[in-house]
Amino acid sequence: MKKINQKFSFCILKTFTEKILITFFVFYCSQQMFAQVSDNFADGNFSSNPIWQGNDSSFSVIGEILQLTSLPQSATKYLSTVSSAINNASWVCRVRLNFNPSSSNFARFYLASDQPDLTQDLNGYFVSLGGSDDEVCLYKQTGTTVTKIIDGPDGELDNASVDVAVKVEHDANGQWILSRDLSRSGQFLEIGRADDNQHIKSLFSGIYCRFTTTRSSHFFFDDFQINGEPYTPPPAIDYKDLIITEIFADPSPSEQLPESEFIELLNRSNNTISLEGISISDGTTTTKFSGDKVPAGEYIIVCSSSSASDYAPFGRVVPVVSFPSLHNDGERLTLKKDEKLIEEVEYTIKSYHHNIKADGGWTLELIDINNKCSDERNWSASEDQSGGTPGKINSIAAEKPDRTAPVVERAVASADSLFISFDERIDLPTAASFSIRPTTEIQSIHFINDRNKKIVVKVGKAFERDTNYELIVNNIRDCSGNLLENVAVQFAVPQDADSMDIVLNEILFNPRPTGVDFIELYNASKKHVNLKNWTISRQQDGRITDQHAITNEDIIFKPGSYALLTVDGDIVSSEYANAKRENFLVVDALTPMNDDEGEIILRDAGGRTIDQFMYNETMHEPFIKDEEGVSLERIEANASTQSPSNWKSAAATAGFGTPGLINSMTRSTDVSVSDNISISPPSFVPQNALQSFTQIHYNFDKGGLIGNVRIIDANGRPIRTLAVNTLLSTNGFFRWDGDRDDGLKARVGYYMVHVEVFDSTGNVSTYKEPVAIGF
Repeated sequence: MKKINQKFSFCILKTFTEKILITFFVFYCSQQMFAQVSDNFADGNFSSNPIWQGNDSSFSVIGEILQLTSLPQSATKYLSTVSSAINNASWVCRVRLNFNPSSSNFARFYLASDQPDLTQDLNGYFVSLGGSDDEVCLYKQTGTTVTKIIDGPDGELDNASVDVAVKVEHDANGQWILSRDLSRSGQFLEIGRADDNQHIKSLFSGIYCRFTTTRSSHFFFDDFQINGEPYTPPPAIDYKDLIITEIFADPSPSEQLPESEFIELLNRSNNTISLEGISISDGTTTTKFSGDKVPAGEYIIVCSSSSASDYAPFGRVVPVVSFPSLHNDGERLTLKKDEKLIEEVEYTIKSYHHNIKADGGWTLELIDINNKCSDERNWSASEDQSGGTPGKINSIAAEKPDRTAPVVERAVASADSLFISFDERIDLPTAASFSIRPTTEIQSIHFINDRNKKIVVKVGKAFERDTNYELIVNNIRDCSGNLLENVAVQFAVPQDADSMDIVLNEILFNPRPTGVDFIELYNASKKHVNLKNWTISRQQDGRITDQHAITNEDIIFKPGSYALLTVDGDIVSSEYANAKRENFLVVDALTPMNDDEGEIILRDAGGRTIDQFMYNETMHEPFIKDEEGVSLERIEANASTQSPSNWKSAAATAGFGTPGLINSMTRSTDVSVSDNISISPPSFVPQNALQSFTQIHYNFDKGGLIGNVRIIDANGRPIRTLAVNTLLSTNGFFRWDGDRDDGLKARVGYYMVHVEVFDSTGNVSTYKEPVAIGF
């Protein structure tokens, strides 16, 4: 024994006093920290307390030191022992190499490994001693790939023999500290620090020897001391524990922030959250975080690796590979933990609530971090002069609690299911929360997706067409706990629309300078019609162009109801006081409409044309001096869309537009024409909201007649010609607005409607009916 020690010049003799001191030191430390592994081989073996396993026959304990005693060969040998220390942990080991290390002869001290066999694929961390650079370094191993984390000074171990103690520390936030003692003084000198938390748990620690034939017994190990906390699974992350609090989607032109995108996250829970297994996605790009940890109440700035240095002065930065490209005009962002949704934000250009700041250079900030059911009303543009507040509390932070119960937006029926949409995230209700009249058995309920806003209710018997149903919703809570009680929603099975079931009812193609175009639809049928994937377009050179979808959602258009299509409901509401906002359907884009003339085509989801209108500014009432902001209204839903007589300027008393409600010029489609010619009404007042024009209705037994229609004054003079040799259908009408052929307004008084009708054989019929203009 003494010859071996003398031959290798290694002071391995330990006095009784040394052993007592070491034992005391270990005992003392065990009182301060949970000691997982402590072994100085004073018991003369490595088979118990603790147990080391691996290439057992290649190692021996000699003189209370663990020594490689392999047969002369070129090989790799290892021993490992159970060790779960990884957080707030420290590892100490003394290594003696009685040779000058090289790339063929070196040692590793494995701190953490998920596998006992240290020569195979594993995930963990180790200290390398020796190698081609003769250094002490810290490495991460993932499978068979090793990555240097802390690089020690080259040549430090370039000696005929090496006697070094190493110490490694690792805290719960992922920081590693590597130190070494080359003098046996007990004083460790720090080599370096680094952050890495990719591998978060440990099952084993151990030693690894790579050697050639002449070095097969020249590795010595002693004084192992491993203390620390094992990996404990973090508390389950609930919805909104980790939230998005700031979004920089459009960084150019910048105010004072870097011109690169970022997302700010906040841990609003009471526990430290590990980002391991959490992904961030915009629906197109999904990227996963590494094992970084976020303490309770801490903000982090998430950005691309190339932008990390730019945001470092603002706070803690967590760069990610393949950072999602944020859309300037908005998108849905999600955070998921192993496919469990923990955060979602859907922002739009309107979320800024500021037209200038929406053009770029300003972040979107969350107002109330505790409003878990928030929507775009809880977001607004930053008010910080730099353009944003990355890494710190938002400039607009305030309390904005959700005290409103959820709202049922729609109920859409299919053959055996009812799809119910709410305006916010809700808790999963039970079948008892729903009832259907006429009585219908409910078999099951489940969410459609992880947004928890849409529910599918399966029923036992298929819903019948042409039957009106009522859904009663009760005892449903949103994610803030607000309760929805006893709400009734009517629904029916939607049907395909035929031509003219849905009609173009009102259009604004020449808005005021501050206004926007709109198109109003009216359901003239008795059907419930689903507008999903319907389109508005126009035609040029025989081709459909500028086609835009009305909605990609299931929007059920009920009989006798209106739908106002516009890109900005707020503007329309502000310019038309009588507007009915609940009938607005805000769209991403409308087909362009020229101020003088144009065409609108309404098509269903299958591409069939349901209605089509070629408008012209001359359809406006002749007495209108300024047509800006004046809509064209349909008079009769069942009359021809293309007939100019079926369109008239909205009344001044109605604010020159009736978006979302009955037209100011609407006339009943149930006018009874007992005779061939009928006047309705027989008296009217031009430019009056209620009776501003009259209609000359005609009804004949056969079509193909030719008609002439004139207005004659009390002196027998024709003042207005409405039709000249016009081909007539079997029934229809002409409209007189109280104007003359010279463009002037007819005087108050009595007039005669003179109608002359003849057929191809020369038979002529003449009709005279009185009409009066009042005041």
